[in-house]
Amino acid sequence: MNALNPLNLGLGLGSLPLLSDAETRSISAENPRGEKGGGAKALPGEESPASMLGPGWKVRPCITLEPNTTTTLADVEGPGIIQHTWITVKPDAYRDTVLRFYWDAEERSSVEVPLGDFFCNGHGLRYDGLPCPRERVPKNVEQAGSDYVAAVVAPVRYSTAWEL
Repeated sequence: MNALNPLNLGLGLGSLPLLSDAETRSISAENPRGEKGGGAKALPGEESPASMLGPGWKVRPCITLEPNTTTTLADVEGPGIIQHTWITVKPDAYRDTVLRFYWDAEERSSVEVPLGDFFCNGHGLRYDGLPCPRERVPKNVEQAGSDYVAAVVAPVRYSTAWEL
């Protein structure tokens, strides 16, 4: 432990070989609360190709965003640090979808920004190679959507909620 990193969390690849008492969680469409063992719990419908697999398989890997609605991406209780954000959307969501972050049960969001702008892609356009704390993950089928990865570190004191 040190004064700059009292929780001894791995903040970047340089600390990869270091030991830490931190607990990690994965927040996803299947586990928006980041609960330990909370993923792969959705049961496939009979029409789903995954229906023959039964429970315990990732059958809800994404969320369909309906127009004029709010969707919770993450709703997490307890202290921690969000170190990695990855999202895949269709290009029309870059400007038409608003991303909101709340900390510690705030009534008003601390961050409210068009989704593409958060990932350094303003005006509804896609840019590569910008000097931003984000990275583009290439897709084999571009028209299916675009992946964004943000390396923005977001500390959480008591709770956080992220919405689209």
